[in-house]
Amino acid sequence: MMANKKVTPLTDTDIKKLKPKIDENKDYTISDGNGLQLLIKLDGRKIWEIRYTINGKAKKTTLGTYPTVTLAKARAIRDEYRSKSFDGIDPIDERKKVKEIIAEKEAENQALLEGQFHKVAYGWLNSLSDAESTHKKRLSSFENDIFPFFCTYDKHKHIVHQNISKT
Repeated sequence: MMANKKVTPLTDTDIKKLKPKIDENKDYTISDGNGLQLLIKLDGRKIWEIRYTINGKAKKTTLGTYPTVTLAKARAIRDEYRSKSFDGIDPIDERKKVKEIIAEKEAENQALLEGQFHKVAYGWLNSLSDAESTHKKRLSSFENDIFPFFCTYDKHKHIVHQNISKT
């Protein structure tokens, strides 16, 4: 069995001195400890990487480049990722879900700005956990009584004609 090598934490001075290994023609990494490391690319970029284990599976992700992401910020993110992975939460999956939610909200906002109230309303109606009969009644009310006030749309829910002006 191989003993773990003691890792000396990096300093800003150490990081600034790191240069690409052009003579070896390869990228290399320097560890800061506890899963945080800095990847030194041949072109001179220094990219933060975090390695962690979730449910027995090794994972790796990047945080950004140094100095945009400072050493202190990289360590804080590493600690957050470690804490979440200990709790059984995969930080990468969590970040993807947050991005999806943000994209959905942006699409809803854009639809409202473009006068596509019906698309937002369909999303809201589908998010409700009503009985099927209640869902059908609500959907029918919207399609027959509310949507025609705002616009005329085709069977694919695309606006054919907008009945109100944007202000």
